[in-house]
Amino acid sequence: MSAGVAVAVIPHPDDESYAFAGTLAWLGAHRWSLRVLCMTRGEAGQDLRPSPDGPLGAARAAELAASCAHLGATAELLDLPDGGIARHDVDLSPHLADADLVLTLGDDGAYGHPDHLATTRLVERARFDATLLHAAFPRGLFAPIHRIIGRHVALEIGVDALGTDREAVDVVVDVRPYRDVKLACVAAHRSQVPDGDPRRFLRRGFIDALLDEEWLVHVRGPAFEGP
Repeated sequence: MSAGVAVAVIPHPDDESYAFAGTLAWLGAHRWSLRVLCMTRGEAGQDLRPSPDGPLGAARAAELAASCAHLGATAELLDLPDGGIARHDVDLSPHLADADLVLTLGDDGAYGHPDHLATTRLVERARFDATLLHAAFPRGLFAPIHRIIGRHVALEIGVDALGTDREAVDVVVDVRPYRDVKLACVAAHRSQVPDGDPRRFLRRGFIDALLDEEWLVHVRGPAFEGP
């Protein structure tokens, strides 16, 4: 029997890997049923494949499925346009009706990406009874990415608004037992990982900062009791 249903709602393939893969692996080990609901195929992203053999969107959809296989999760794609989620007022309520726990990115969009922010807003507008948790990250972690892609981030999100302090989060998940699973999830996104090395995802050293703990902020729904 399942201990519950957890749904991670993400804007692009690979957002599940760095943000929640350890938490999802923990939940799966404790008999939760897992789903990953992805808004786009990520077709407008970078393509680091040395020899592309087809459209990037198709490749990234397959990579998401491979990542989810490491977690024992099912993957669902909504096929909204990458870079244009904010133009689509999608009601996510039917997709979350059976959830006991919903995970998504936080109000800073990790690094201010407009698609990340739009996804979080759609989740927050949806009607469901589950506990909603936002991913939170250490201050400064995403600052270099924010600076590199500055002209593409939302104007309302400055670099000083990124991240949070450990004392301000509600849930800290020890993901050290699931490091290998998390790294495998990151590595599954081959089009986004230089030379297939998960420790070079986004920038060298980035993922290492997320292999001990994952942080989550309680937004609404039933709160947790105890540790």
